[in-house]
Amino acid sequence: MDNKIYGEVSLTCPVCSAHFTTLLPAVPLIPSARRSDLKPLFEDNIDHFASLIQTCPVCMFAAWPCSFGHHSEAVDSLIERCTSRPGDRPLPVISSVENLTVRKLGSLHLNLLRLPGAASLSETGRRCLMAARCHDAAEEVSEARDADYFLRAYWAVSGRGNPFEENTFLVLAMERFQKLAADNMLQERERTRFLYLAGELARRHGDFVSAVDALSVLDEREFDLEAPPDDPEEIFLCEQASRMLSLAAVQSAVDAKVWDFSEALLSEAAEWLEQKAAGPEDDLDADEGSDEGEERRHDAGNAGSSALN
Repeated sequence: MDNKIYGEVSLTCPVCSAHFTTLLPAVPLIPSARRSDLKPLFEDNIDHFASLIQTCPVCMFAAWPCSFGHHSEAVDSLIERCTSRPGDRPLPVISSVENLTVRKLGSLHLNLLRLPGAASLSETGRRCLMAARCHDAAEEVSEARDADYFLRAYWAVSGRGNPFEENTFLVLAMERFQKLAADNMLQERERTRFLYLAGELARRHGDFVSAVDALSVLDEREFDLEAPPDDPEEIFLCEQASRMLSLAAVQSAVDAKVWDFSEALLSEAAEWLEQKAAGPEDDLDADEGSDEGEERRHDAGNAGSSALN
């Protein structure tokens, strides 16, 4: 890691009280854009957000820095910038480790290592998977929280040269968001997000039928031009769904960047509503040279998806 960006910090494990040092961002970092699956992107092409999940080297407790009691201006600023835009969600904080013991964590870690395909996972992938399991063991299981863990795990491992691992976490996240999106009893705001991510992850995976089904629901949603929703997230996700639907319709799994809101959020939202009423927009901001990523995902196949469920 760049020693100009990262600094050594001391953490204390809340489970076993072990003290250890690790590297965390030491200067403010600002995402320059977001990928179409809402992953924050940085100008130096390094996934700084993925570096935040930490693991105790003694008991293997894994979590975000705040669950270790760590706060700093650089880390807190990065977390805030990566979790506060439309479509983002706050990081899950383990509020109590009362239900966790060193023995239980050892069992969780051993079971993880025994999973088929676990040997093919990177340290980052295993750390993300262990963090999700620690949270489920510490608190009541939440399907939405679990889906977000796997989404962020997919972000963390994507583009690192391991197509098996990338595809594994992509499918694990996709399947969880598809299940959540099928629940018609959810609040509309949450179901909108689940539908978008279910459709976009399916598109990236090459499951274009499922992608079109999910994204079409949002593309067909009607808004009142005189009284658009107070919450800009719904407009943002529906507009982005329309763009990704155009790619899914031509069976393209290329990487793409999102149409992100600036500070003039509601003004831009109103402008898009007028464009939507006038007709479809053809402008798609797909990254050039992304066919390689598409081929990589297809070549990986579905091999790892069921192994780590």
